[in-house]
Amino acid sequence: MKKISLLSFYLIIALMLSSCATPTNPTIDKPDPIKTSLVKPVKDPIGIAVYTHGEKPKGHYTVIGKAIVSRFNVVGIKRQKAIINDHLRSIAAAMGGDGIMDVSLTSNDVIGLVIVCKKS
Repeated sequence: MKKISLLSFYLIIALMLSSCATPTNPTIDKPDPIKTSLVKPVKDPIGIAVYTHGEKPKGHYTVIGKAIVSRFNVVGIKRQKAIINDHLRSIAAAMGGDGIMDVSLTSNDVIGLVIVCKKS
């Protein structure tokens, strides 16, 4: 009986170790050139300007969307202004924007317009 339990123990250990092994030739998916050519490059959030208190960029710009960030985190604790600005910048960078303007507060959200500056 002891031989059978020891044999089954070694068999279980061998199965557990083999299930964690990776294949010798992992396949790597190549990106689809049609899909990747349509994706805008993501900008660095640090370079996104935030225009507040009625400020506007000096040149021409186009509004490309709206960034909305909750003033409270998942637990319900109020977020700091710097954290909210970082989230706004991250959203604008993901959208391909150059800045955020007309930032307004509601009871639960901070809303800003994401803009792209036009090159002259």
